[in-house]
Amino acid sequence: MVDKDNRTYNYTVFETVAGWAAIAGRDGKVSALELPQATREEAVARLGAGIGGQLVESNGEYETLARQLRDYLAGLKTEFTFEPDLAGLTDFQQAVLRTAMTVPYGVVVTYSWIASHAGRPGASRAAGQALGRNPVPIAIPCHRVMASGGGLGGFSSGLRWKERLLKMEGVKL
Repeated sequence: MVDKDNRTYNYTVFETVAGWAAIAGRDGKVSALELPQATREEAVARLGAGIGGQLVESNGEYETLARQLRDYLAGLKTEFTFEPDLAGLTDFQQAVLRTAMTVPYGVVVTYSWIASHAGRPGASRAAGQALGRNPVPIAIPCHRVMASGGGLGGFSSGLRWKERLLKMEGVKL
């Protein structure tokens, strides 16, 4: 999500079993999450490029979400507690992402199901596009949404990540 106003975001970068991850936000909400990268520097650089604003390292502001993400990537069933910053997204895109947040750990639904529950039955393609704009992957579990025919569909961080996350949650592919 690129912020055209060039606002300042607080961020934290932290190590997980899968590599270095980073979280940024403002006004008490989470604006972006960068999935694990090989190095701390790479995680921060990718976070900054994706968010488009100025980054200022925070003082533990996102430690709860960082701990939850560490636990999740270590294979623990985790419920994420945070408020996403969905500014700049349409009402439908926001509804899609909030609907995705209701999909439980280890459960998969279809793009059609998401579209219907977000108030626009028949808009599965638009729901998929909205999920592709997810600024907080994993915590907003767009990886739990699959194509109606059983295919994986897409994932902004790549299908390898999607498959890995689903298998970790015990989903049979």
